Amino acid sequence: MHCKSRPSSLQVVDQLSRIRACFREELQCGVSGKSDALRYARQVRSLLHDYFETMEHSGSWAVVGVGGLGRGEMSFFSDVDILFIYRRKLGRIFHEYLRDLTYGMWDAGFELGHNTASVNSLLKLAREDFSVLTSHLTSCFIAGSRELYLRWKNALFENFRTLRARRAFLKRLKEHISGRYARFGDSSYVLEPDIKEGPGGLRDIHAILWTSVVFGREKDIKRLPEGFLSSDELQWLLDAENFLWKVRLCLHRVARKHQDRLSLAEQKEVADLWRDPNFKGVGDGFHAEHGRVEQFMQELYRHTARVRRVLRFFLERVEWSIEPEKRKKSDKARVIDGCFVVERDHIRFVDPGFVHDEPYLLMKLFALMASRGLHFHHEVGKLVRENLHLVDGSALSDPRWVDGFFDVLTCERHGFEALKIMMETGLLSRFIPEFSGVRYRVQYDAYHVYTVDEHLLRTVRELYHLATEYDLPSGDRKVLYLAGLLHDIGKGKGKGHALRGAEMVRQIGERMNLEESELEDLVFLVKHHLLMAETALKRDLEDEKPVANCAATIGSLRRLDLLYLLTIADSRATGPHAWNAWKAALLSDLYGKVKRLLTQKDWTEDIAERIKVKKDTVLALCEEHQRQEISRWLNELSYRYLASQPPERILRHYFMEREFLKTRGVVFDARTSNHPMPAEEFSDDDGRSTLVDSTLWEINVVTGDRRGLFSIIAGVLWAHGVNVLSADIYTRSNGIAVDIITVNRVADPVNPERIFSTIRDDLQKAILDEAYLQHLIESRKPSRFIKTEFVPKRPDRVLVDESSSDFFTIVEVYTWDRPGVLYAITDELYKLGISIQLAKISTPGAQVADVFYVTDSEGQKLYDEKLYREIERRIIDRLRSLS
Repeated sequence: MHCKSRPSSLQVVDQLSRIRACFREELQCGVSGKSDALRYARQVRSLLHDYFETMEHSGSWAVVGVGGLGRGEMSFFSDVDILFIYRRKLGRIFHEYLRDLTYGMWDAGFELGHNTASVNSLLKLAREDFSVLTSHLTSCFIAGSRELYLRWKNALFENFRTLRARRAFLKRLKEHISGRYARFGDSSYVLEPDIKEGPGGLRDIHAILWTSVVFGREKDIKRLPEGFLSSDELQWLLDAENFLWKVRLCLHRVARKHQDRLSLAEQKEVADLWRDPNFKGVGDGFHAEHGRVEQFMQELYRHTARVRRVLRFFLERVEWSIEPEKRKKSDKARVIDGCFVVERDHIRFVDPGFVHDEPYLLMKLFALMASRGLHFHHEVGKLVRENLHLVDGSALSDPRWVDGFFDVLTCERHGFEALKIMMETGLLSRFIPEFSGVRYRVQYDAYHVYTVDEHLLRTVRELYHLATEYDLPSGDRKVLYLAGLLHDIGKGKGKGHALRGAEMVRQIGERMNLEESELEDLVFLVKHHLLMAETALKRDLEDEKPVANCAATIGSLRRLDLLYLLTIADSRATGPHAWNAWKAALLSDLYGKVKRLLTQKDWTEDIAERIKVKKDTVLALCEEHQRQEISRWLNELSYRYLASQPPERILRHYFMEREFLKTRGVVFDARTSNHPMPAEEFSDDDGRSTLVDSTLWEINVVTGDRRGLFSIIAGVLWAHGVNVLSADIYTRSNGIAVDIITVNRVADPVNPERIFSTIRDDLQKAILDEAYLQHLIESRKPSRFIKTEFVPKRPDRVLVDESSSDFFTIVEVYTWDRPGVLYAITDELYKLGISIQLAKISTPGAQVADVFYVTDSEGQKLYDEKLYREIERRIIDRLRSLS
């Protein structure tokens, strides 16, 4: 093999680097979208062509672009994927040229993916790996033997010559899409969508492209055979493709790496790059900034929802086009109610003109879909959208429309799917105009995984499961499902969405002619849908007052059941951080306490009865010779401690106290909790994700009481990278402190004994010498388990509440999560001479809501307005120092 005069690999890599730099520079002045990606890909392809084309090939090899290079669309951080096809073994010189180019591109920061193989090897690889197949389907010739390239390409397409092979391809494609959707949240409405791989992303458009290549060897979706895409659908795809490419290019520019997940960290910067005058926030500060981001994200969701819907309809048409004639004939269309045709489990109208005469048939269509488990015929979507104007004011209260809507809503088996399509076609927002205010609404808080509209539908789906699991009476399901669908309807207009939503649903319920009792239940559930979660997570459940207040607000066992199920469904539908066994246990505890009060049990008598049973259980666990002494010890303990702690733990504390009285040191015990927790996902600096064991651990500390003890414990745990979830703090009359702390993310879950032994030793030293604690904190190593992802930074808030507890002042702190938050707060309270009696730590997503039950040094409530202001100032200043 010899070669003509050609550029060296260094020259090519230098030119590629300059092209990429110019491309990035051009994007500083504005991003057009796909045309930018096409232009850059052409330039890369041209350079590679110039490099290889000067080499003599004698028909023995070909260089082929695949993936984005093959499709002719690339970002400056896209992989450069190349195939080297050979007819016979390539010579040493060719391998040297390839090696020089590969190493040079890697050194210059290009991700070069390459494979060298024969035609037969590539065909075998494509049969075995669907991802390889799809990348090969949209290949392009770069250099070498075009005849060899065409030979390979024709052999690849020969595999799809038969209808059987095409059906097999469609089956694999649908499985591939389902698997991809499952990996990326199975929704187009996730908070941090993946622009390329997520539902409705660029990969869905690629799926249409791959199918058009297999069925017609056509790489341009604009030239698909008539009938596969309507003109509207084609335009939606083209608009969405341009929009998504514009987002992807902006994202790569601000992330400065190959990243397709549009995280919260980049959403604001991408929205700023957009320079769209329509994306304007309302108000100023935080709300204006994030209002603009929400508008940008809403536009993104509109495009991804359309792409996903078009892909589904497209695949249905393609599948139907290759169905065997026998099956087509045997699957006869049947008419339902004289107005609808069902064909292959897909429903459509006999005559679209029926809708003009009887618009309520639009709602009846969805009711039939839900009740019979039918699919949405692709022809119907356009018909529904084109006739939304027929859903006028009179329809909103028409019994036929209302009955049809509730037929959909109360159909537990298929109601979610029907509601989803009602939402995406616009019928749901037309029938309930208030719903348009939450359509595509982003919840910019790193807590909710989905947009408001998607969250509401998922809440209804969770309620379907719960109503069956708890055997809820059928008469209560209608109003519960409606409350699930509308509980966040007041969002998007500032604070107080629950109260605002209650006013809105009253109007909605009246319009739907609900019975008075149903209407009042609906208003109650929406108004108080946060009550049980906030009480369980932020209040001491052994304190009578918050439980009694909760019971007084709820008022009846029936409403308690409804609100309890709505609370669970709301949490489950929010995201993976919003619901776990630990929170479920807290909510269940609150439910049981409220239920006892609502069944007319006196709180004092109930507590006394429960404590007597608790004491008897503890004594039953003891050896007989220990019971007299332990019985005396139990009689000295507080009601709050006895009521809140399980018998096994109480007995363990007895023995720990005995040990402390002998040693006068720190008595430390750590063991796994009874509440299982799912693994958590963390990312390293390179963006690689890993699942981390998130087992709950219960730490018990018994030692002599002193001011700031809990702050010292929090500081030591922080220094060792341990995450605190909650803490119960008790001080005996004899000056012994008993702290029970629930934690997770232990730095060495394989050998936790070593970590906890070190924590115990450091805690002993820190209690004796506060300077040692400062040294420990300053020399700590950053934990790989501390989440450092971006979170929208709302202003820090500190609230002081004297009314919610008869015995303690409550200090609530709301901020964003970062290392050292808990220690900073508790340290400031300690310096102010405030004693922490109970701590409830909550970190939903990346936001912090920490609640402390506190007293002064004499054990009394604070009752000092000046001190309240000082608490707020000191804590906020300290939190700012962590930023």
